[in-house]
Amino acid sequence: MLLRRRSWSGPLLLLGVAVCLVYQTLMVARNRLRSGPRPATGGKSTDELVRRFICSLEMFQGETQVQVGSQRRAVVLTGRRRVWDPEVQLYQRVLQQMDYDVHVSRYAETCSLLRANQGVSGWSLLLCLSGSERSCLRRISFSHLQRHQMVNLIPELREAFSDEGAGLCHLTGSDLPMRPHSCGSTNQKLSFPEDSPSPVQAQPPGLVAMVNVYVLVTLIRPLTSFLHNIVVVTTPEEQRGQPRKLRDFLLQQLGPASSHHALGQVKEVISEVLQAAAATNEKKQRVDRCVWCYQLLTFTLMFSRSVTPVIVQVDTDVTFSDRRDDTFDGQITKDLILEDTLNFLLTTHTHLSSGRQTEGQTEVRQDGGCRQTDGLCLSEDEFLLLHQFQRQMTTQSAFQLLHLSTCSVSDLLIRIICYYELQKNFSSRSDDTDASTNQEPGESSQDGAAGGGSCVDPHLRQIYSDPPLTLTPPFSPGVKQYRADVTFDTVMVRIRPVPVSSACRVHLDEHRGPRMANYPVGLGNSRISILVTDDGGSEPVVMTIYTVNVNRETRPSLPMFGDHVTCSFVQDCGLLVRPGRSCGLQPLVRSQGPRQTCSSGHQPGRWVVPCLSCSDNRTCDWREVAWQPDGCYHQLVDRPLLQDCLTDRKVLFIGDSTNRGMMYFLMERVNSSLEDWGKAHDLQVYRNLNQGRTLVSYSYYPQFWLEKEQRPTFRQALLQLLHRSRPLVNSNLTVLVVGGVQWLNTNHLRTVREVLDREALGDVLVVVKSLGMGFHLPVDGIRSLSLREIQDLDKDNDDIIATAKHHGYEAIDTFSITMGRHREFLQGQCACHFHKVERFCSSSTSSTNRTRVSSQSAEQGPEPDTFSYHVTGPVNQYETEPRAESGGSEVMETRHVCALTLLLVSVCPLCCRASWMWLGGTSAMVPEQLGCVDLPLNPRQQELCNKKTFLLPSIRDGARLAVSECQSQFRHERWNCSTAEQPPVFGHELTSGTKETAFIYAVMAAGLVHAVTRSCSQGNMTECGCDSRLQGGGSAAEGWHWGGCSDHIQYGTWFSRKFIDNAVKNMSTSRGGYTLITMNQHNTEAGRQAIDRTMLTDCRCHGVSGSCAVKTCWRTMAPFKLVGVYLKERYEQSVQVSDRSRRKTRRKVQRHLPIDKHQLIFFNKSPNYCLEDRRRGVAGTRGRRCNRTSAGPDGCNLLCCGRGYNTHVVRHVQRCECKFVWCCYVRCRRCESMNDMHTCK
Repeated sequence: MLLRRRSWSGPLLLLGVAVCLVYQTLMVARNRLRSGPRPATGGKSTDELVRRFICSLEMFQGETQVQVGSQRRAVVLTGRRRVWDPEVQLYQRVLQQMDYDVHVSRYAETCSLLRANQGVSGWSLLLCLSGSERSCLRRISFSHLQRHQMVNLIPELREAFSDEGAGLCHLTGSDLPMRPHSCGSTNQKLSFPEDSPSPVQAQPPGLVAMVNVYVLVTLIRPLTSFLHNIVVVTTPEEQRGQPRKLRDFLLQQLGPASSHHALGQVKEVISEVLQAAAATNEKKQRVDRCVWCYQLLTFTLMFSRSVTPVIVQVDTDVTFSDRRDDTFDGQITKDLILEDTLNFLLTTHTHLSSGRQTEGQTEVRQDGGCRQTDGLCLSEDEFLLLHQFQRQMTTQSAFQLLHLSTCSVSDLLIRIICYYELQKNFSSRSDDTDASTNQEPGESSQDGAAGGGSCVDPHLRQIYSDPPLTLTPPFSPGVKQYRADVTFDTVMVRIRPVPVSSACRVHLDEHRGPRMANYPVGLGNSRISILVTDDGGSEPVVMTIYTVNVNRETRPSLPMFGDHVTCSFVQDCGLLVRPGRSCGLQPLVRSQGPRQTCSSGHQPGRWVVPCLSCSDNRTCDWREVAWQPDGCYHQLVDRPLLQDCLTDRKVLFIGDSTNRGMMYFLMERVNSSLEDWGKAHDLQVYRNLNQGRTLVSYSYYPQFWLEKEQRPTFRQALLQLLHRSRPLVNSNLTVLVVGGVQWLNTNHLRTVREVLDREALGDVLVVVKSLGMGFHLPVDGIRSLSLREIQDLDKDNDDIIATAKHHGYEAIDTFSITMGRHREFLQGQCACHFHKVERFCSSSTSSTNRTRVSSQSAEQGPEPDTFSYHVTGPVNQYETEPRAESGGSEVMETRHVCALTLLLVSVCPLCCRASWMWLGGTSAMVPEQLGCVDLPLNPRQQELCNKKTFLLPSIRDGARLAVSECQSQFRHERWNCSTAEQPPVFGHELTSGTKETAFIYAVMAAGLVHAVTRSCSQGNMTECGCDSRLQGGGSAAEGWHWGGCSDHIQYGTWFSRKFIDNAVKNMSTSRGGYTLITMNQHNTEAGRQAIDRTMLTDCRCHGVSGSCAVKTCWRTMAPFKLVGVYLKERYEQSVQVSDRSRRKTRRKVQRHLPIDKHQLIFFNKSPNYCLEDRRRGVAGTRGRRCNRTSAGPDGCNLLCCGRGYNTHVVRHVQRCECKFVWCCYVRCRRCESMNDMHTCK
């Protein structure tokens, strides 16, 4: 097809003629300097033809740039790579910047654009990445490609350098400077020779290196190739490949004289091999017409004490050495080369869709004919080749011409090269600006801005990470905010951002931070800040800030829908801190008998979790993971009891951020919210805690950011904390909490003892928080611990706990707790934080509950009412949820226990004991089988039980009697006195301070008095018997006297006070104030008085024929059912009292009226008990049976809380009309009845 002449506009034509005249005037004299043969062409001057042809090409280039307007399509086949791979994202970004419509697919068979017309329609550019090349070769018909289509494959070169078939890699006896079997996977691991002799022709300059050279082949016929100026050099001294400029490397190693010769040898060796590869396909009659196909090759050259290298490996892709690349240099260099390749090729890509005739009588024809004899006769392919080559020569790039083989237009190509070389030399001699061409290595994209001195383009080229992060949105230099999600198993990410301009610098997190760092990725969100700065001045200037929010998922959980087993684990198999113990999930072996409350915070234990199988952690419900001490449990301390325990106490914390987290957790639990929070690194005092009744102070230690000589010692920091917290009481009303991650040792504990003794505070309660997991990840900028060092840390932790026990201190073993879940750390460089503080909007909180902070300098005000803070963490939080064991036969209390719970056990040890009330739900002989030591009794109760073991059955009978009567009295109420099988049986109601709490304590005390007294009257104990104080008394006039066996309630009352009240006398921390403990003591005494007030008098008549002339009477206890009725009446008439009274118990209303000792009292209103609340132990009324016709509390209207009820028809089958039949059996009928049963919705 003939390219027809197009009419140009007048101004454009004049401009073209002017440009041509300028070129002719400037270059006519200088072109005479060129050497080489000059074949004549139609009698015209060859120089003039070249100039005129170049002028026409440049005019054509300007016209095509104006005409290009339609959007082009590019297809990227990823193969083995994922969509989020940096290479794939690089192609997408660069192509979109060039106005390509990018389509991404895995293979050619799955791409819709490649399915029809032999895969050659609908696209302009096809990129087949690693793993998809075979798919491209199978699907694409290269013989049918259109002239405007470009593919990054040249089949001839792939065949020639393949490790299969008969390519160059399988030639034997060849004179090529190439080792045999040096292609693809057939190549062995490359290594440096110990002593390689030099060739005879070359002098050994001592260069030993392995160099990866990157070659771009743009045409196979004629063979046209370019060399990238960046290479990767590996030497015996530097085993990790370093990207260098080839000229600079040779100049540094060989000097000016030999470096030029070595560079020529590199080009000659590669060109020789490329020519041999092209020659292997000349005999094959191919009809491929892929004008724009290209191939990137990697040549690995070995310099062995010679300037003439040997090719030891050839790869048909951009590859690097297989050594570990933890600095991303390999990936950065590869992306740089790929980006340079796209810019070099696509900016010179020409698309001719119709015929045209160039200016200067040069007519282009497809059939080879010429219309004029004095013009150049070129085919369309030849014209496109010349135009492409001319643009490549004028494009500033990192590629330089490597080889150009002879062809029909080779002389014209050579003269084009000489033309631009002469133009460059003339410009250099005249001190003009360098018109950079590809005959000299241009600046690469990475170095394009080098030497400018100032950061004029403060953007990132790419963000590299290991493992690769899938950024949302995909990376683009203009986008500053990104988000990435990673799995739970990803605990660390290595980040290296690369700027667009080398004059810019990047720093992580701060303006003097590193350019590359390892980031521990905590659970939840971790923020990574990337600062692009200009470091040209005295201080870095932040130009742009990029932010990457990495969200790490929690452990994947599988909800338990059916039967499951309980598994346990002590440590992770990925970090064997204790080699002698098991790792990973193991079946949990439960001990027989009830669990007691733990008496200390360092009780050994393990984590438990429900799973479908202990052999696969993916089948577990990790939301229910719980810490379970061996042989005991930690009871949940409710807020009212916690507030009571901390009343008039001062709690002093000294330690690092982990200790600070415990303090904030405690403050939030006490005040129900955390209104003030900050990363305090000095001394802080919190005075408005627990309505002003508790003081908390904190001192940060060690202050590692100070110079060593300026840091305060531990003794100085402790003394300063004590002085700022005065006045202090030398008792357990003052609590000192000491601990940190890994700085604490036994010397610090000895210092604590010395300082407290000197300050007359030897009797204060000291709680030692032991060491914790952390610093186990290789993070830049901090010292990381090896496995052996972590194992030594475990031994140091045992020494700290032993020393604490020796000094009489309480200890909290946080190392054992965090060891098994060390991968569940939260945000922080040390990977040691298992808590975090989150800010959220909340309703306005009363100012009396605000926690104000006073520091050494000034007092900080509270945050606005609309904001508060919440302390969270998977290890540092807890909750109580009932879960059924396998088959539902056993109930397990799941507690997510943290250091805070253990702290409360240490600070308020008597608040956290299990209750003897558990005995009310046991079978008959359980207490006797277990003994006093194994029962859930506190130390004082165990001591009393050991002294009076004969009372153990009475204690059990009293508990069972009280629980049974409580359930009987409230069987029709919303709260039906429900109990649990594990201690404490009444759950939240024991500490809620409600009317129900009052009744529980009263009925339990009354039940114990009743059972012990009954046992005395029956003669089951030697210490007590009948009440003999009434013997001999009576009224002779009335004809009766005291006799018989009166119940000795005085002994039962004495034992009840001793067993119940003495154990909690020291729990009251108020000085004359009213607390939950005093409320419970008042109600237990009211329960004992109920026995006395319901006493009955029984008499027996004596006389002839039963005349009852004389009566013998005695005092006896009423049936316990009547006692229950009496207490239920007291419950209905209970009095609410104020919990803020400082002097005596007062009513909340009508304060002037006294409170009788027989009345039940409470200070918190009861919940409605309608809805289920597992955390508070409220079962709700759903499913409860109700009476549809009743207007009382058992009626469906009241019991169901207005939610309505369901009606079920129930069939009852029973025996009826039974008769005795001689001899000898009973005959009965089988009767059935249908009844309605109503249950609450």
